Amino acid sequence: MDDGASMSEKSIRSKALAVLVLGALALVAVLGGAGTSRDPGPGRGLVVHVRVADDIETTAMAEGIEEAIRVAGGEHAAGVLLELSGNAVRSDLAWRLGSSMDEADVPVWVFLAGGGDNEVGAGQLELAVRADAAWMAGAVAAAWEGPAACEPLAPADLDGERVLRERYSGLWVALQRRGADEQAANALLRPSGTIRATRVLGGSSRLVVGPVAPQDAEVMVTLIEPLAGGGSAGRVDCEMAIALKLVDGEARHARDAIRQALAGDVDRARRTRRITIENGLADALDRGRALLGSARAAEAGAAAALRRRLGSGLGDAAYRRARVERARRALGPIAEGEAAVRALEELARRTPELLRTRAPDQADLPGVEADAGDAWRRAIESLRRSLADARARAEADL
Repeated sequence: MDDGASMSEKSIRSKALAVLVLGALALVAVLGGAGTSRDPGPGRGLVVHVRVADDIETTAMAEGIEEAIRVAGGEHAAGVLLELSGNAVRSDLAWRLGSSMDEADVPVWVFLAGGGDNEVGAGQLELAVRADAAWMAGAVAAAWEGPAACEPLAPADLDGERVLRERYSGLWVALQRRGADEQAANALLRPSGTIRATRVLGGSSRLVVGPVAPQDAEVMVTLIEPLAGGGSAGRVDCEMAIALKLVDGEARHARDAIRQALAGDVDRARRTRRITIENGLADALDRGRALLGSARAAEAGAAAALRRRLGSGLGDAAYRRARVERARRALGPIAEGEAAVRALEELARRTPELLRTRAPDQADLPGVEADAGDAWRRAIESLRRSLADARARAEADL
């Protein structure tokens, strides 16, 4: 009896253990199946392609690029490709975007596509160097001369020396990572002398800084020269950029760059989300001038209504009614003017560069641009006060 009972207990324990093991295996299979489902999740296989067709000269453009990178990171995307055209990047925005690329949770790649002139600016090339990987269209060259025209749009309180130091530091680290000559950081940002390179031979070249003998100059290409008035002039074509390891190679188009970025792993790029970032400053300026004109027209209409003479010989009741009617006639234009001023202020909040452009009533005189912000602000504040005064006068008659 004892032996039978013992065998029975062992059998029961064995069956129980088998059930537990099978249950555990089933659970592992279920959990494993959840992780290897045909549904890859929201980010796997996603590449975010951000096309920036213009100069990067507004804060809104930088914010749009940063948002695309941030969202891609949250979705665990395979990477973000910035397709850059345009001939300039405002210095503070190059600094800002370079830092955002360094801190991104996903790889950020750059494709220098160029525009109708097959050129990009020094800022676009700088961002390509900072990227995890970068490619350039074969016919494109980075070419620039002088400080970028968009520099006056930077905030007046910007610490330019800090921006330059941090851009240089980021470039130096990126060049070191690429195995490129770190002197390219000085060449791109603030060359103190002419920067040359040996002619490309066997796909290789090297930078040459400083004076060279006349016979040596014949086998070199001048890349960048400082300008007497500040800034620099430079030209680096695709072949030279690859030879100097500023970019990783040539790409025919954005899809080709994505393919190279993923090393041919098609499974990692099953879908592409395309985003276009546009400048919008010209449209904002047109809109701002139109709103300023509307507010001024409304101010004039309100003033004309409040100046309207009341008929003589009216009794007290008729005179009172006439004053009320005059006030009501003024309130319509006043409301329109106030709405235009509010819209103008909101536009300036979204596009602060608007207040750093020439106001419509500024004379075309040297040095006027430096006072552009004050001119816009004076115009807006004058309209706000005038309309507030007109409203107070009108409401006093109601």
